[in-house]
Amino acid sequence: MNTNKKYRALLGIVSGLMVTEHVYADKFYGTASAFLEENDNGHKSAPEQVNERQDQYNLNLGGELINSMLELNAEYDAKARTYSEKTQQDRNTVEGKSSLLIGKSSQPADLLLEHSRIMLLKKPDDINVTENEDERDIISVIPTLRARISSVDNIFVKGQFIDVNYVESDFKNSRRDGGTVGFEHRISATDNMQIFTQQTNIKFPNSPPEMLDPNYTYRSTEFVYSAKLRQLSYNAHIGLNESLPDSGKDYRGPKYAFELGYNSGVQTVAINLRQELTDTSFGGGNKLPNDKQPSGTDSAHDLDRFERKRVDIHWQTHILCDSCLLIAGAYQIHDRYLILGQTSRQQGWNVGYNYALSYSSTLSVQRSNGTNKFSDAILGNDYDVKNTRIEYSYKINRSFSMKCDLNNEKREALTGDESYSESYIGAGMSYDF
Repeated sequence: MNTNKKYRALLGIVSGLMVTEHVYADKFYGTASAFLEENDNGHKSAPEQVNERQDQYNLNLGGELINSMLELNAEYDAKARTYSEKTQQDRNTVEGKSSLLIGKSSQPADLLLEHSRIMLLKKPDDINVTENEDERDIISVIPTLRARISSVDNIFVKGQFIDVNYVESDFKNSRRDGGTVGFEHRISATDNMQIFTQQTNIKFPNSPPEMLDPNYTYRSTEFVYSAKLRQLSYNAHIGLNESLPDSGKDYRGPKYAFELGYNSGVQTVAINLRQELTDTSFGGGNKLPNDKQPSGTDSAHDLDRFERKRVDIHWQTHILCDSCLLIAGAYQIHDRYLILGQTSRQQGWNVGYNYALSYSSTLSVQRSNGTNKFSDAILGNDYDVKNTRIEYSYKINRSFSMKCDLNNEKREALTGDESYSESYIGAGMSYDF
């Protein structure tokens, strides 16, 4: 039985628990929407600009269910896109994420099931059109056993079984089986520490026969300190990780992560920086992009292992006025490919300003800028992309709302010739239930 079937079977078993157990918290929601836009460059191409209508229909469903035996969180978005002049392929997709925890962290055992589905660009420098998109599914089964050795100390053993599947680039499919052994100490009611070591065996069942054996073993040892206060929370990880291929050179390097969140009610700050080893199958794993736009960050021309350094900063505030929301963010991603011996760097920033014109209506202006550079053309061609967006939204009543927007996107090729400018105006309605 493959992991997909195991996951569905476990979900079926758990459904009985969801019905019979007393529910402590539940929240379910959905949104249906339709958005129509007129685009002046459907091909996203400089020499061949075509005006066309592009329609998008969405159904977003999500929810949370918590009782004494399990926690379920899920959110998925079904999307249908159509193009009147067929500059792109019409496409129906489903993206989202879910997690099901059976048992509690205070109990001797629990089982975590996770799923994510995301659209990715096939190559890091691909233009964002439907024929350049691929779909990646990640399913994780993570059982945990723990034993209390004192009132504040635990030891734990954790298994990890992960399937990664691509719809089109199936040579990137991978199977990841491994385990973790660790020690946890609760310092106080607000902070704790962990020390653990992990080993995972990664196999690529569909790798091209002419390719050097890409299978490898991943090992890491980490120290983690976590704290959660009223307005501030942070996690600090520091350790070592190594990639041990079945064929080729081993690689060892530092692994670290620092996550900080601050929320005063007026201001919100999030900082995330990390360095770790991964590969072009798993990439960033189950983490979904904040802007929900297809990205080439996790993609490459071929199977490879790489070391990633990433920094994300996000800030938003109501400090200017109660009706105003100022948003700013920046990121940088640096990938070093171990087999290819090349590097890539993506960096950018965004700013936004939302103003509540009334209780029901909001006007927002957003600007973003990104730069993508590659050390060799085998990875991709360098380019900049800039986007400006103006949006007006109006809430008709509790369930119905409408919006209209004006958008301009400009891509400038720094190497190669894939430059274009695209503008569109659109309007749509949504229904919340």
